[in-house]
Amino acid sequence: EQDRKRRDEDDRKRREEDDRRRREETERRAGEEAEAKASAAEAAARSSAQPAIPAPAQPAAADPLAGLGDSLLADLDSFSQRDEEERKAKEEAERKEKEAAARRAREEEERRRREEEDRRRREEEEERNAKAEAEAERRAREEEERREREEEEERKQAETERKREAKEALAAKEAEEKAARSAASARSAAKGDDDVGVTDEDLDMDDVKRDEKALSKEARRREAERMEPVVAAKVRRPVNWGKPAAVALFVILIGGVGALNVMPVSTAEYEKAASEALGVPVKISSARLSALTSVEVRLEGVSIGDAVKVRLVRGSPEIGSLFGAKKVFSRIELEGASASQAQLGEAAFGKVGSENFRVGRIVMKQAKFDGPLALPALDIDAKVAGDGTLQSIALSGPDKLAVRLAPKGNELEFEISAASLALPFAPAFSLSEFGMKGTATRQGVSASDFDGRAFDGVISGKARIGWGATWSAEGELRARGVKVAVFAPTLVSEGKVEANGKYTMSGPDPAKLYERARLDGSFKIDNGVIGNFNLRRALETGGAQTGGRTEFAELTGQGVYERGSVQLRNIAITAGAMSAGASLDIDASGALLGRIAADVKTPNQTLRAVLNISGKLQDPVIRK
Repeated sequence: EQDRKRRDEDDRKRREEDDRRRREETERRAGEEAEAKASAAEAAARSSAQPAIPAPAQPAAADPLAGLGDSLLADLDSFSQRDEEERKAKEEAERKEKEAAARRAREEEERRRREEEDRRRREEEEERNAKAEAEAERRAREEEERREREEEEERKQAETERKREAKEALAAKEAEEKAARSAASARSAAKGDDDVGVTDEDLDMDDVKRDEKALSKEARRREAERMEPVVAAKVRRPVNWGKPAAVALFVILIGGVGALNVMPVSTAEYEKAASEALGVPVKISSARLSALTSVEVRLEGVSIGDAVKVRLVRGSPEIGSLFGAKKVFSRIELEGASASQAQLGEAAFGKVGSENFRVGRIVMKQAKFDGPLALPALDIDAKVAGDGTLQSIALSGPDKLAVRLAPKGNELEFEISAASLALPFAPAFSLSEFGMKGTATRQGVSASDFDGRAFDGVISGKARIGWGATWSAEGELRARGVKVAVFAPTLVSEGKVEANGKYTMSGPDPAKLYERARLDGSFKIDNGVIGNFNLRRALETGGAQTGGRTEFAELTGQGVYERGSVQLRNIAITAGAMSAGASLDIDASGALLGRIAADVKTPNQTLRAVLNISGKLQDPVIRK
């Protein structure tokens, strides 16, 4: 009972912690989404006012970027005319975003209020249940104490009755002895004093002898009753055999514990019941009963079907099902279990029960699941309904990995959290403080939301994952506050990026899907640094000097990543009096090919130039 209460309390605290974490995460996401929408609105306004820099044309000439310079120079003429339109568009976008943020805040507050009411109702229900249980325990104790008092009173009454009867028997015997002595004295006096002349008729000795004989029989009867008072009491009063029987049973159990602990039992009935429940053949190497702390069935060397192996199964049976055809267990624990990942999925949607097999809870310790995904050893705790379906499944693993599954018809609702988690489709990339929720079917997973932290920022999005002969993953991806230097420090060495995009990937091996991934979207970098050349110096020197770095206030653009290569288009750079537009291609080997058209306003003139980008990602080169 104490363990159950402790588990209930732990579950309640865990639910409260999960609710608190979800509320904080929702607030954080709401703020991030507000910022993202403001940025998107600003970018949209800017895009509507600014013509996109076209991708390099592909003429028959040898230079694939020929003609781009003229286009970039033409676009520069429009840069100085966009400021007023951008400011107005930005103000309008900010106003709309503030209204949307206020509306979302009201909705979030209402949601939090409902969650708080739900939590309060759950706590009140738990408190009522606890009080009801305490009241039931108190009544049970009072009933037990009442029965013990009644038994004690009956015992005292029986003892009092026995003593009273013993006293009566003793008094009767004394009276009999006294009468006998009186009769003997009378006879002695009659024989020794002849002068009185008393005859037998005068003494009426026949009557005395009859009385003496009758009195002697009565005394003997009472003496016999006095010598056996307990027997008489037992005949007259019902006996409580509960305590003697309990003591005898306890002695028998203590004497038989050693034998029970090694008592072998037949495996045939267990194999038959389990096979009917699971729908596949079940084989058991050996089975025995154990009663060291409680009655337990231990099954060793269990195989389920062709691929599931279990070193040891320990079951807590109902006593009445030990030797019958119907097997009922309150709990089954599996140790040293191994299976395939496909069988894990089938078990989550299947049933564990039949007419001759019932189980309330299944626990697995450090279970291993082989398959295409790299999964750690997992602890599993599943609760089973009366019809054999799974009510809930909890999985846990290293790095605070926690997975909660709740079957809903043909679907599973799930929530995943982990302190750190390597993405299954890109094992070299991991997210900390990872969280994910959604639904799963036999064909795949739909994650309505996932997020985690990486490179000092937050990466979140949605996912749809399908499996089978071909694996696929697609969805949306968002990045907020991520350090851009981790991607290409020689190009952009400082600044944090915000990006939105869509991704798709497919292939036969889920661990290598990233090799076929495609990602396209837009990005924005604030207050960054181009780390390998100085655009202003290049303009002022006509491209003769390019070394140094370029600080900028904002850099925006669109990009496409596909199978290791990157295409960046419509890049716009703002750095005080200097503005620039650019396009850049990076192939899978890291080779660079692109151009920058830039101008800078000085007190006397406006300097303009088109610069070429080449070299490698690790060592870019810019020249006129």
